[in-house]
Amino acid sequence: MLCIAFFMAFNLVQNPVSTKNTGEMKLQLSNVNVNNKGVIYIAIYNKKQDFMTRNFFKSTKVEVGEDSSIELVFDAIPYRFYAVTAYHDINANQQMDFNENGMPIEDYAMSGTPNQMGPPNWEQVKFEFKDETQVINLNF
Repeated sequence: MLCIAFFMAFNLVQNPVSTKNTGEMKLQLSNVNVNNKGVIYIAIYNKKQDFMTRNFFKSTKVEVGEDSSIELVFDAIPYRFYAVTAYHDINANQQMDFNENGMPIEDYAMSGTPNQMGPPNWEQVKFEFKDETQVINLNF
């Protein structure tokens, strides 16, 4: 009996129980207007108070080519709530442009279901990231 207990304890030390708490986040960008070329800027937020600021969790950019669908993969993302924003910078000024009424004149996409008649908020676009591999769709 003592040998069995020793063997089990030794096995647990050699092979600890894995409690994975990160996953792979795949962003699927679709309906990108390839005629505009330019760059798409993507920001991932992990805090409500940082949403729509420059205090993002992760960010990247991708050149628009000839494919209207783009996939980006982020590894080792901790499980929690996030919001993702993206905009298509067609004039290379590295910011989203608006008309005089405050409406965007460059294409954009977000996670969740943002309000189309006003600025998005955290509650509308957040999602729970909790899977080993999770796909987030961003439709321009």
